[in-house]
Amino acid sequence: LAVADQTVREGQKFDIHVSHSRDGSCLTPITVTNYERLHYFDAHEFHAVVLDESSILKNYAGAYRKQLTEFMSHIPMRLLCSATPCPNDNMELGTSAEALGIMRRVEMLAQFFTHDGSDTSKWILKGHGQKAFWKWMASWARALRKPSDLLYDDQGYDLPSFTMVEHKVNSGKQSDVLFPLDALTLEDQRREKRSTLQSRCEIVADIANSIDRPFLAWCQLNDESRTIADMVPDAVEVTGSMSDDD
Repeated sequence: LAVADQTVREGQKFDIHVSHSRDGSCLTPITVTNYERLHYFDAHEFHAVVLDESSILKNYAGAYRKQLTEFMSHIPMRLLCSATPCPNDNMELGTSAEALGIMRRVEMLAQFFTHDGSDTSKWILKGHGQKAFWKWMASWARALRKPSDLLYDDQGYDLPSFTMVEHKVNSGKQSDVLFPLDALTLEDQRREKRSTLQSRCEIVADIANSIDRPFLAWCQLNDESRTIADMVPDAVEVTGSMSDDD
């Protein structure tokens, strides 16, 4: 939610004037806003549009996807940018192509995909269509891994090695079964997460309190973030219910 103001600052670094509009007024040659403010703007006032974090289009039934696709349909120049593309997810590829005016998602599925024989909700590439599909993809999409892909210097952009350490907690006995069962359904997983919430939060708090560097913890449940914030001195809890300014 802070990306709009950050984009304005980036423009200032290159002497490019970018304004941040929240209500569709005070438009400048380059105007930035958040997705939830889009209904204040008139698409006919723009010649080009760039969607940052364009994975918002992934949900085919999503309200934002429908709103953005309709908004962009009136604009001649369109660019989608995502640092989290999902190349094996036909849903995101199809909705992106549709938003860019390349091809409707249903047409893409009909031309290149077929139903999984065991599950009609899953789509797989047709055997004879794989080369044609990726050739079609390459006609409108580009994957950039580092600055040198755009002929820039990679110095300073080489990421350090990534180390993943897994911590395990005991989930305790399950009272209604003889042997423990895997948490397969979403309801099972939520029940398991809540039953181990205290012990998992204690591990996170112990790690945070043992180091003298900034520490960031991503939480799935609100109770997790509240619990960890209470256990870590000077912790700041950030939640989705906060306003944009907060």
